[in-house]
Amino acid sequence: MHHGAPFYLPYEQRIPLEVLAQQVSQLLGSRVALDQLQYRARLVGVLGRLIHTMGQSESLVRALMEGETHLLSGIDAEGLALLTGGEVHLSGKTPNQEQVLALADWLSEHPDEVYATHRLSADYPPAHAYREQVSGLLTLRLSRRSADRILWFRPEVLTEVSWAGNPNKPVEIVGQDNLQRLMPRTSFALWTETVQGQSRPWRECELDYAARLRRAILDMMVERVSHLTQVNAELELRNLELDSFAYAASHDMKEPLRGIYNMIEFLIIEEQERLSAKGRERMNTVLQLAQRMTGLLDALLQYSRVGRNPLNIRDVPLSIVVREAIDVIRHAHPETVLEMEVQSDLPVMRCDRIWVGTIFQNLISNALKYNDHPVKRVGIGCDQEHDPPIFFVRDNGIGIAPENHGHSFHLFRRLHGRNDYGGGSGAGLAIVKKAIERHGGSIWIDSNPGQGATFYFTLAPTSEH
Repeated sequence: MHHGAPFYLPYEQRIPLEVLAQQVSQLLGSRVALDQLQYRARLVGVLGRLIHTMGQSESLVRALMEGETHLLSGIDAEGLALLTGGEVHLSGKTPNQEQVLALADWLSEHPDEVYATHRLSADYPPAHAYREQVSGLLTLRLSRRSADRILWFRPEVLTEVSWAGNPNKPVEIVGQDNLQRLMPRTSFALWTETVQGQSRPWRECELDYAARLRRAILDMMVERVSHLTQVNAELELRNLELDSFAYAASHDMKEPLRGIYNMIEFLIIEEQERLSAKGRERMNTVLQLAQRMTGLLDALLQYSRVGRNPLNIRDVPLSIVVREAIDVIRHAHPETVLEMEVQSDLPVMRCDRIWVGTIFQNLISNALKYNDHPVKRVGIGCDQEHDPPIFFVRDNGIGIAPENHGHSFHLFRRLHGRNDYGGGSGAGLAIVKKAIERHGGSIWIDSNPGQGATFYFTLAPTSEH
């Protein structure tokens, strides 16, 4: 039944309806508040479990992405990106890695530690390309000095908005008598618009969760840095104590060893007529073992000096250092046919001249020693396009199997028989590695059996180590 005129309810009927409407409104409000409270409680529980997992795990990525509770647990989001250490880890519905990196670049210009938007493509136009998958963004910055951050994504939610007339056409222009007049629109018929590029808005409890998670992660990182600093300090002390022990042991043991060697020589000379052939052979074996022990102690003494003695850092022209090292090698091996190819523009580096000379001498000696060619070829150069520059010593020797690259730098570790390739203590490359690390650099090998070897290393610019 339709009324031709407004129908007014009597007062007695209106009052109960108003009371009922108020009660329904209060119930709806209470229900919304309860849902919000339950959602907040769920996020608090997730945060607690994440903090526990981070405390137990050595890897932040595993703790946040792979655990039973992870960054997508509990929160109203369908995609996640974790940027840390220059790597991008994605989960769920997200832009691709290149788009995430571009988005992170844009976000780096925002000072906010926690940033949220439910209309990403309006704030960041390139996001229009993937607005259906991602229209909402909640992100937190993990570091001001790097691009490390966490990003949650929400998909687009199409909504319809009804207007009394088309809001994009508010007036009409009417021409009459060569005059133009602005006239109000004549139609206020219902006009519906579909809104695109928007997601569900982010709630206050979600922003609070992101801020609290950020503080928890930063606290965990500070704690780990503090622990690592303490461990490094203890390790440095232990290394210093070990170097001191090695120095004292190698230095003090040389004297009694020299006495043993001399006594055996006197015994051989004085008692040679009484000694049998077997006895003389055994005495000679003792002398050889004493000589070998002396070589090991000399190597240990030199190795300990790398760690104990302060570096004398200054500007050093490496062309001169390399030339001096080559002269020493040529005088030590006059019978060896050695072809050297040295880059002419080696740089000037801040380093300890003596130890860097030792580095080049040991690497060149190693190139000659493990080489079965009649002509030993060694090339020395530097790639100055990198910072710090990368030096190399390349040879045409017997090469090193890839599985032995790391073992080559172990103290007293030989990859061949004790007397093969001239013997030796096996300390040369260990001394090289330690001297390079004292300069803040690193060393690595590129080699295969029968194809020669190239030793690459860096000397980080430094004033003190």
